[in-house]
Amino acid sequence: QGGAIFIPPPAAIDLPDLVNDALRKRQPLRILYFGDTENSERTITPKYPCQHRGVSYLVAHCHDLDEQHLFRIDRIFSAEILPFT
Repeated sequence: QGGAIFIPPPAAIDLPDLVNDALRKRQPLRILYFGDTENSERTITPKYPCQHRGVSYLVAHCHDLDEQHLFRIDRIFSAEILPFT
């Protein structure tokens, strides 16, 4: 037994302004992404940011693969907000 357990709040994740705007508005983005083995353009809808072992990620629906996917924030080279479809 005992008192309440203190859990520190999650660290703030610094997102690029364009990504943050799309996340807040739930709007799709067209990104140029530098992957492990290749670079690609993808259309995504951001869901939420997260961190693992000090690396920031964006959890998003990838329209090209039609599945949820993790994107490293530092590997998003450019982004463009797309109109709602």
